Amino acid sequence: DRFWAEVAPVTKWTNAMLTPPPDHVLGLIGAASGSRTIADRFVPRVPFVSTLFSRAGVVAGTRPNVRWLLEHGELIAIFPEGTTGPGKSMRQHYQLQDWRVGHVEFAIRHRVPVIPIAIIGAEESWPLLARVPHVHVFGAPYLPLPVSLVPLPVRFHLHYGAPIRFDDPPAT
Repeated sequence: DRFWAEVAPVTKWTNAMLTPPPDHVLGLIGAASGSRTIADRFVPRVPFVSTLFSRAGVVAGTRPNVRWLLEHGELIAIFPEGTTGPGKSMRQHYQLQDWRVGHVEFAIRHRVPVIPIAIIGAEESWPLLARVPHVHVFGAPYLPLPVSLVPLPVRFHLHYGAPIRFDDPPAT
């Protein structure tokens, strides 16, 4: 409780920087029983980060966890690039990496829409100097060596796309 009392002002300031999503996204958020972010499976093994993420409602990205959340009406945020997205070199900034396809399978099985969201600015907030591929601390796929020990102050822009529905047959 003491921790949350100390970080509450920072959380309010950070949340104030995010612009409200458009009406079609707000409607889906209102229909969901909650909203959860899905993290890679190694995140619960990382000291301090695991506790912070858990308290913020972040869930390990296992198939049973995602299935349970969708079956219970939760809205989930999945990053289809996985760990390759934040692990890009500076030359690869703003280039999409290979996507994992499990999120589409879940959307089809559970008849839920996918709302594409582009996050612009995150790539400059914590640029990588290098990534060490054969060092797997806490089960991570690589060891990131950031340029700075703390994220840099940059402006983020979120762009929301129209929901993509997989439960209806495509129009011909």
